[in-house]
Amino acid sequence: MTSIDLTPSPEDHHVLGVYKTLMNLVNQIDEKLDAGSENARKKELVDSMISDNYGSWSVVTEKLLPQFENMSGEELVGNFYGIVRTLNDAFKKIVDDYVTKEFENLPVVEQNLSEAEKKALGDERSKLYQQVKAAISMADTFGIDLGDDPMPKRRGAVGKRGKRALSLYNWTIDGVALDEDDNDPKGVAAKLGFEKASKLTEYLKTLEIDGKKINTTNPPEEFSFSYNGKDVYAKREADTEVGDDEDDEDDE
Repeated sequence: MTSIDLTPSPEDHHVLGVYKTLMNLVNQIDEKLDAGSENARKKELVDSMISDNYGSWSVVTEKLLPQFENMSGEELVGNFYGIVRTLNDAFKKIVDDYVTKEFENLPVVEQNLSEAEKKALGDERSKLYQQVKAAISMADTFGIDLGDDPMPKRRGAVGKRGKRALSLYNWTIDGVALDEDDNDPKGVAAKLGFEKASKLTEYLKTLEIDGKKINTTNPPEEFSFSYNGKDVYAKREADTEVGDDEDDEDDE
């Protein structure tokens, strides 16, 4: 197990250095665990197609990028998502079906790791993950910005995804506990008038508790806020911990 010195220090370079070292170690473990997995092999397949067709798509982007650089913020957002959504609507299913078909024709690749090795790496990753959380807490204390999503991504290639952080809470609106079917970010978002759960998450990230913005990857035990004329209270379920997971819902 790699041990990193987490002695508190207000020096930016120390905190950032610790954080980057830990993230690098987590990424190295993920590469070993994901080697030969379906997700890793699909990524390699898509990457090869991107590389093989560079000559055709790069001509389009070379003409498009200068136009985007001169746009206002509003124009950039509108044009960016307009193009992305148009391409998705027109070709996403065709693209996904083709990648799936080509992937099925690839030879099977066996992972070289034994179950014992996978478990050992998984245990080490869990310990590193806790150290990453400690480094992030240290950065919060000293006001050091580590970006919008500093926690390591949960590995999607191995294992079933656990509950997302904000799904570990019991929610009440105007003092009334929500029914089981609505007692999650998706149900709360709908009752507050958000388009989807990810919009609720984005809003929560703007709120502050004791002078600090809510970290939706590792939220406090309980918190409350008002939105759209409604008072909302959330409290984490008993005997639960926020796991190695992402919190954003319904990403497009």
